[in-house]
Amino acid sequence: MSQQDYWKEHYRSQHAKKTELGAFKSMDYPNDRLQAQTYAQILEGLGRLNHRTLLDAGCGWGLLGLFRSAVANLWELVAAGGRLVACVPNALCPFVQGVHLRLDRWIPVAPAEITDLARTLPGCSGLTYLEDQSFLPYSASPWASEIVGTPNRIVFALLRQ
Repeated sequence: MSQQDYWKEHYRSQHAKKTELGAFKSMDYPNDRLQAQTYAQILEGLGRLNHRTLLDAGCGWGLLGLFRSAVANLWELVAAGGRLVACVPNALCPFVQGVHLRLDRWIPVAPAEITDLARTLPGCSGLTYLEDQSFLPYSASPWASEIVGTPNRIVFALLRQ
């Protein structure tokens, strides 16, 4: 099986599952194209993976935003020169706020929370953002040092010295 086929099957199997509420565990991904776009952006944030180890610790429903200790625990596993890349729903986005009202277990995160968290992580040498899903048509910004708009999702990379 090729690496591409492996990941297609992996994500297809994960996102076919439903929660006890009947909602897909893949959060608000309305179609395969959008889901693929998001994963492509995360992989871009990871950089080159040759001869590196990758830990996929996806939480699906925003549990990363519920426990700051979860990020701190993952950060301990990031080697020098490595990155922690995450995609979180933006708490400032009106669409996300509406989804959160319907699915209270889905935890959005405000950009300031990400910035504050990055400051507490030992050895964190940088933080960069990619704004994902400005409304129709779906689009993504270039990687930048701050968030300019109110995208649906924020992809961010924390860089370790």
